[in-house]
Amino acid sequence: MREALHAVTEREEASAPGAQSARERLAALSPREREVLSRLLTGLSSKLIAKELGLSPRTIEVHRANIKDKLQVGTMSEAMALAASAGLA
Repeated sequence: MREALHAVTEREEASAPGAQSARERLAALSPREREVLSRLLTGLSSKLIAKELGLSPRTIEVHRANIKDKLQVGTMSEAMALAASAGLA
């Protein structure tokens, strides 16, 4: 029951007026930036993401900065909220 409610809520959020704008902004991300964002959405730290992807933690920090710039947000929390409103989370 809880999962069904969650799925309905996600569908409603994804069809909200801001969802299209969020999807358009997310489309500006490179494949690697999307990969980093998806791992951030699962709760991984930059160090763990770096280890998983075989990159340096500094490279992940650069990707995080690029994600914030391209999504036009000030914090990664805002970026994650934007991704959720687009139906990614």
